[in-house]
Amino acid sequence: MRVLISEDVRHTAMQYKISLEERNHHVITTVNGEECLRIYQEEIRAKKDKENPFDVVILDYRMPHKDGMTVAKEIRTMNPTQRIIFASAYLKDALIDSMRDLHGVEYLEKPFELDELVETVERVRK
Repeated sequence: MRVLISEDVRHTAMQYKISLEERNHHVITTVNGEECLRIYQEEIRAKKDKENPFDVVILDYRMPHKDGMTVAKEIRTMNPTQRIIFASAYLKDALIDSMRDLHGVEYLEKPFELDELVETVERVRK
């Protein structure tokens, strides 16, 4: 799978990356919302067909430059079928209220085990 991660805590991003790469997934990490959107836009332009450039995008909610909710909304504007997982310590109820317009967005509440992240990423949506 191709995975794009946006997590401002570099150590956390590297833990996610290593765990997913151990399962042979291709992972790109970014450290803020603007960088995530730039990479996403580059990938969507490079991919001429209508397929998603990534199998999943993992976003932290609180990040510098653009928060995860802003990034998710902009990604969904470019590509309404993109699978997005929020991995955040932000209060779940407050985040869920903000996610109402983003149907099908998934949520992992920090702290969680890395195995749980891998299982969530590898779970096929139906």
